Amino acid sequence: MTTPTDDSEPEPDGLPARLDHTEREVYNAIADHLATQALAVVDPENNLVAALLNLDAADASAVLAHIHNEDVQGHMPRVMITLIRELAAAGTPPTPQAVAARARGPITITPHPSLREVVTYLSFVYTSRLPLTVWADAHQVVEDSYRRSFAEHGARMEQMADAFAPIDDLERLTGDAVRLWRTMRQRVATLAEHATNRSAGTR
Repeated sequence: MTTPTDDSEPEPDGLPARLDHTEREVYNAIADHLATQALAVVDPENNLVAALLNLDAADASAVLAHIHNEDVQGHMPRVMITLIRELAAAGTPPTPQAVAARARGPITITPHPSLREVVTYLSFVYTSRLPLTVWADAHQVVEDSYRRSFAEHGARMEQMADAFAPIDDLERLTGDAVRLWRTMRQRVATLAEHATNRSAGTR
């Protein structure tokens, strides 16, 4: 005796079996969007911006003293870090309102985001509701930058070696890279110490 088939039983991908092509595309688009949002929420650069938006000017400046704008890979996080740094240096608490107001003026980073893009991004990171761990996030951002630097300089060295660049140029690039890595490693260590002290309840 044949058992009737339940057409509503989900397929292995979790979607109902009786979906037409358009409905399946909609489901997949929604799933992709949610996955992208989830990854963005836990991104250390976004978390760092969110944490900085909750600090006063002095504390924000203290954190940013260990971070270079070039450490930040994402375009919008880098724009926000630049604006927050300017506000904090002027003694202005980098609240979302202050950052949005500052974004109305000239921004040195290109491409220049629209005010709508700035406000949308600020709203996203400020309402993420994740724990604010500014020193830990700063440490992760700089460590990620440090790791990228190895890859970038390694690729450049490989290109120069393949092109039979003068040995002096290769040695000069290597020396510059090593000096850069020493300073970056020190910043990573300093931020790790701050993060550890903060989690232990000290400053």
